Amino acid sequence: MNKEHAYEFVLIHHENKHIIDYTNILGDEYKELVHINTRNRITLQEYDINSSSIQELFNIGVRYPSYFSNIADANTYINNNNSYGLIIKKSIGDGISKLFKISSNYIAHREETDPCHPNLWMNILEVYMKNKQNYTIKDYIANYNPNINLPIDNNGKPIDPTYLIHTIISTIKDCLYNYYKSTTTYNPTYKRYKMNKELDKQFAPIIQYHLAQLRNLQITTFNKKIITCSNIYYYLCQCNDVKNIKTLIQFFASNPVNEMQPRTSMCFAIMNSMIS
Repeated sequence: MNKEHAYEFVLIHHENKHIIDYTNILGDEYKELVHINTRNRITLQEYDINSSSIQELFNIGVRYPSYFSNIADANTYINNNNSYGLIIKKSIGDGISKLFKISSNYIAHREETDPCHPNLWMNILEVYMKNKQNYTIKDYIANYNPNINLPIDNNGKPIDPTYLIHTIISTIKDCLYNYYKSTTTYNPTYKRYKMNKELDKQFAPIIQYHLAQLRNLQITTFNKKIITCSNIYYYLCQCNDVKNIKTLIQFFASNPVNEMQPRTSMCFAIMNSMIS
């Protein structure tokens, strides 16, 4: 490989076949590296890797994408074959291009509706966090996991996944709101907050982290008045990724607050076991 060049690759791997499975094409346990772009690291000029003289990595097993001379042929191909999509290179001048990915309607819908995490309950949690009115947890389960085994409560009855997730998120929201109110005052006139450092440092580091994030939102986003419960709900679902929420669930499952009801504690314990 030329040290003066920057190479871009796509990894096609058998462990990442939630949307497209290439087993029939590439065989079992496939692992393929596809070279999609090369540019000069100094000038940023891009090279035409479709030229045989530029396919310098072919002899060591690296694959190269199929080339289409027009968008119509490429679009026909991805809609009639087992293909994740096509890459379009658009020139923006001075020898520099941008890469764009276009997929079929099926693939685009799958990407939009299925988080594709290997853990089913992480997917359910992420669908809840997106908070879409026209696509809920029930829709996700109906489309992708209709035979789901629902968790059982202490009375031997199945627990509705939406109830389970909503109970957990609402409890975390209420706790963070109480912690915030007890440690933070806010002056909307000057858009400044004051923190009780002595009280704040008594909380676990994960709670301190989220309180710090909320204080930042207080002066940047919710600066008209002190943060409300609904603001914290927005923060949890829209300003965090699913891994952050997983960590909070694990924390509250291991450190239940005094006012937590037995059924709420049960929800945390069940969800913690599901996502671990």
